[in-house]
Amino acid sequence: AKTLEVLDALLVLDMKSDIKTSSQNNGALMLQALKEVAKTCHMRLRLSILADRSDSKKNISKWFQEARKRSHSVLFFYFSGHGTKNHSGIPWPFIYFSRKNQLLDMKTITALVESMPARLSIVLSDCCNSAESVTSTEPRTKEALSFDQKKFTRGARKLFLHTRGHIRATAATPGQFGVATNKRSLFTLSFLLSL
Repeated sequence: AKTLEVLDALLVLDMKSDIKTSSQNNGALMLQALKEVAKTCHMRLRLSILADRSDSKKNISKWFQEARKRSHSVLFFYFSGHGTKNHSGIPWPFIYFSRKNQLLDMKTITALVESMPARLSIVLSDCCNSAESVTSTEPRTKEALSFDQKKFTRGARKLFLHTRGHIRATAATPGQFGVATNKRSLFTLSFLLSL
């Protein structure tokens, strides 16, 4: 019998902040999509979710220590919550854990992911990348929640089965804000619809 490829995924959701509804909905969408990817690509999904009391630097570090001991074809890291600008000149933000008032540099997470043996690694941070605070506004968007199944299947197979290397993306470049409604963010939605 053929051994299934493994999609090892960590979703980190800031559920304590003022954008917890958006983070929760983003996490639910990403979870649904990863389950569909695993089904479509005939992969075994090994999923961990850190949210509410478990979203911390310590628990992320623990997950990486455990993941290093496992074999996987694809490593997937996703964060939804607040972020702030990294003043070291690196384009990646710090992700912010509001409950513990902790920052974690996305560069550190990317380095951890890329140091692990996997055919493909994907690191996504759905957060702001600015040192300023902003009052949230409700952008006018037409939110699409349904996927074209044929397009999704083709895109998921191309990305998760036939791509090698490292992919990293964040919702905002240095000095910019991520855009979210009170229901979900545009970055997560755009990523999923682009599959």
